[in-house]
Amino acid sequence: MLDDENAWDSALVSKRLGVVLGVTHTAVGARVRKLTEGGTLTLLSRGRGVPGRVRFAKLPASVSAVLESNAVAVGLVDLLAGESDAVADPNGSAANAATALRAVLEPSVGYGAIGDAGWQYALLRALGSEDSLPQGRRTRARRTLRDAGLDPDDVRAFVDAVRSLSEGEPARLRDEREAARVIEAAQRAASAERSRAQKKAVHEKVLPGLLANVGSVPKTPTREWVAGMRDACVSVVGDESKREIVAVLRGALRQKLLRAGWSTDEVTRGVEIILPKGA
Repeated sequence: MLDDENAWDSALVSKRLGVVLGVTHTAVGARVRKLTEGGTLTLLSRGRGVPGRVRFAKLPASVSAVLESNAVAVGLVDLLAGESDAVADPNGSAANAATALRAVLEPSVGYGAIGDAGWQYALLRALGSEDSLPQGRRTRARRTLRDAGLDPDDVRAFVDAVRSLSEGEPARLRDEREAARVIEAAQRAASAERSRAQKKAVHEKVLPGLLANVGSVPKTPTREWVAGMRDACVSVVGDESKREIVAVLRGALRQKLLRAGWSTDEVTRGVEIILPKGA
C-alpha cells in the first residue's frame, strides 16, 4: 500500500504476497483472518477464487495512546507517510525502523537466514518494543540473528546486512517461486478465457442450434423431446475432446429446462438422459 503507484489505501491479498513473504497463500490467508479478527485489518471484499482486498482499520484509542508514547514509532509513521525529515529524526532511529520494516520484502527474511522471527525482533528492537514479545520468542529470535552472523542488539547492522544476506540462494529460491507463480497465473487466465469462450459458444450457438433442430423446450417433459435431444447430442457426448463443452452444455441445458417450468427432479432426470455423465 505504501508503494502503490495509485496511492490506494488498500491491498489485494494475492498469491504474489505469499511469494514475497516466503509463505504459502494459505498461511497468508490465516494471518489476514487473525489480523481482521483482532481489529488490525478491515476486509473490504472476499469471493471464491478471488483475492480479498484489505486495508488497515482505525486504531483504537488505547493503541493510539501507546503509539503516541513511543517517539520512534511516531517518527516511523510520519516517515512512511512522507511527513518526516532529518530534523525530526536526529538519531536516525525512525529511519532504521522504516528500513527494518521494509526488510520483510528481502529474500533473506522469507527464504534465508533471517526468517520471520528475526525480522520481527529487529523491527521491534528498532522501536524499543522488543519486550512486547514473549521471552521464548525473543530468545529464539536473538539466536537466529546470531546464527546469521548479526548482533541482535545492533539494528543498524541488521539494516545493512539484510540485503547482502539475500544474495545467492535466498534470491534464487524467491525468483524460482515467482516464476512458477507467473506461469500458474497465466495458465489460470488462459483457462478462464477458454471457459468464457466455451460458455459464450454454448449459450449463443450450440444450445440454440440444438433447439432449432429438435424444437423448443416443452412446458412439461415429453419422451419424444427428451429422446430427440439425446439423439442430437450423441455425437458430442461421445467425443472425448468435447468433454469441457459437454459440461458447459449440461449446465446451460439445466438452466433452460428450469426456466421452462420443469421441476428440479424432472430437470435432473432429463439432463442425465440427454447428456449422461457416465458416457
